[in-house]
Formats: sequence, structure tokens, C-alpha cells
Amino acid sequence: MSDSQKRLPLKDEVADIVKHAGGWLNVIERVAPILAPAIRHHGHGVDCPFPERHREGGGRDSFRFSEKADHEGRAICSCNQDGWSQFDLLIQAGVGSNFVDVCKEIKRAFGGGSEAYKAKEAPAPKRQRPRSTAEDNAIKAASMKQIVKDLLPLGHPDAAVGRLYFRRRGIPLNKAIGDVKFHPALPYYRTRVENKVRIKELVGRFPAIVSAFRNGQGRVMNLHRIFLTQDGFKLDHPLVSKPKKVCSGLDNWSKTPVAIATVPECRTLHICEGVEKGWALHLVTGESVRAANSCTSLPGLYVNRDEFDDVVLWADHDPYNEVSEKHGAGQTYMYKLFIELMRAGFRVCLMIPDTNPTKEAKGPDWEDIAVNEKVLEMPLTERFDYLRTRALEGGVFTPTGHVKKISKETFLAEAKVA
Repeated sequence: MSDSQKRLPLKDEVADIVKHAGGWLNVIERVAPILAPAIRHHGHGVDCPFPERHREGGGRDSFRFSEKADHEGRAICSCNQDGWSQFDLLIQAGVGSNFVDVCKEIKRAFGGGSEAYKAKEAPAPKRQRPRSTAEDNAIKAASMKQIVKDLLPLGHPDAAVGRLYFRRRGIPLNKAIGDVKFHPALPYYRTRVENKVRIKELVGRFPAIVSAFRNGQGRVMNLHRIFLTQDGFKLDHPLVSKPKKVCSGLDNWSKTPVAIATVPECRTLHICEGVEKGWALHLVTGESVRAANSCTSLPGLYVNRDEFDDVVLWADHDPYNEVSEKHGAGQTYMYKLFIELMRAGFRVCLMIPDTNPTKEAKGPDWEDIAVNEKVLEMPLTERFDYLRTRALEGGVFTPTGHVKKISKETFLAEAKVA
């Protein structure tokens, strides 16, 4: 039998090396020193070694190796919640450009004379999205102003399509609606690539709900658009891939909220994802509401300490991610905001729907529960207590309590004393 016939397949050779080296973590640290901090803090979050995969935040405390024995050497990060296999991770780290290259580098590292081995230097990271210049921001601001100048209040006679959209969802509008307006004919553009050239083309003009994200100084940082049909449904068009989308906003816009409703002298603020859910929660509570663009923008969301004392966080309940070994993003990021607000001195309540979400069926969110279970038909004083029966643990509260938590308990205690 020839030597070539006796030689193990490359994958098996590497498996044998991993076994004798004491496991994947030892192999990874040797060939990719850039990953050593995460290995030294095994199972805990460290700054992502690939900041180019993130926006301005750079992936702080987002990267970690799995603690599961059968997943040794696999890593996850907010920039890749599905996770990397060992080989994919080493390709990302620049050890090789493909599976074969990585295997050969591992063999070189553990092929004898190990003291002479020097790992390849990782390529210098490059940001996927460089920071906007002053000129870029000026162009973005001018584009948003062009949209804003044609917006109508949702109570305007010509905004009937916008009102119909909310009514179809079971959450009819009233004059308390805040930074949410209507555009009668907003252009929808799509971008396609032809011969490696990006081409922006107009699909059409459609009615749209347009909401403004504002910073603490009241400046419009971005706009969110929900494109509609003329009969009040979310737009369904063969050339429209995203009927809901944001504009290209100013730097750091993602931490700013949409003011769905602001009730004078109301010291309680409700926070959620999404405009429609935010409006449903205002109708349920009669109180001030702010909406984030997405779950990842929740941590660090601006809340004015002088304006509010109590905050209710209405999380989505997303399914557990088996690959990344993480709980759903909706509740995970809202819990991070819960901790931040508690540390800032707010009394906070975290509400997560008591559902059993799966990858195939997420289950009802708070808007669905409010509409389907006819919460708006209940007396106002009973609505929050009812929704607590639909929340995990009846809601999670800061140690200092929360004005909403004691509503029913106080009533019962006072009745007992009387």
C-alpha cells in the first residue's frame, strides 16, 4: 500500500491534532491569537474581535465561546447570532481563506518544532460602514426634510387611508397620536445591481405612515415608513421587498425613539418595539409611549429622567436560538434596557408575554393580546392587572417597586383593613 493510500483524510488529521492538543480552544488560541481574550474569558462576553462586522458600537462585550462541551470551539456574537463553527471562525480570523487552508495551517502549527511556529497576523479590521461625513449627514437631513414637508396629521381629511390602516388592526386613532404622520404619495425606491453597478430606481408612489425618531434635543434623526395600499393594508407589491423600512438616518439615530403618545403630566412611560404596538399600548394604558425601531436598539434608548419616574417595558417573546444558545433577542435586549434604567434610578417593570414561541410560530405579541382578548373593552383601571396575568411571572419589577405593581395589591389590602 502506498503512502498516499495510508494517509488519513485531511479532516481526520486535524481531528487527531485537536485531540492530542487538548481540544479546539488550544488549537484556536495557537493559530489565531486574536481570539485569545475570548478563550481566557471562556463563556463570558468580550469585545468582538471583528469590529468591522459592527456599526459604531464595535461589538462591545458581544463575542463569546460556547460553554457546552459538545460545542467546544464554536463562537457566537451579536453580529452572527447563528454562530461560527470552528473552521468558519478561523476563516473569519484570517487563518485561511477556505477549509483546506485552515487545515494546512493547523498542521503547520502542530507539526513539530512548535517553538518556531508563528501565527499569521490577522488582517487589519475595516469598518463595514464608515462614519458619515458632515456632507453625508447634510444630504440625509435634506432628504428627510423633503419627506417631512409633505406630511399630514393623521386626523387630516386626506389621511383616511392611514386611519383605516390602524382601524383594520383593531387600534383606531385619536388626537393623542404623536410623532406619527401620513404621506399621501411617498416614493418607494429599490436598488438593484447590474454589471456590479448599484442602480436606484423608482417603483412607485404609495400612501405611507411616517414616524420620526428624535434625540433628546428634539432633532429628527431618522424616519420610519410603512407603505400602504389605497384600501389601508400593508403594501403588497411584486417589486416591494420591505413595506416597512427606515431612511438612511443621521449618525447614532438608532438609540432614539418615536414618541407615539405624550400625555401631559404623566410620569409613567411605556416602551416597546414598533409603531402599531406602541399605539395599542397607549390605548390600553392612556399613558405616554415611546417605540424603538428594533430590539437591538433598545439598550441605551434615551429616556428623560426629569420627565418620567416609572417605566414599563413591553418585550417581544422571541424563540430560543438553539444555534447561538441564547434566549430570544426581543426579551434579551429589553432586559438589558431594564438593567440600564434601574441603574439610572427609574422604577421599572418588564412585561414578557407568557407564550411558547417556536421558530415556526412566534405567538401573539402585546398588540395581538390587547386586540384579540378585547382588553380595550375593559375598564381602564383593570387593563394593566389583566395583562399581568398574561405576562411571565406577572411582570418583573425593580426592588423599589413600581406604581403599576401595587394597583391591585393596594386595593385588596385597603379593602381587607376596612
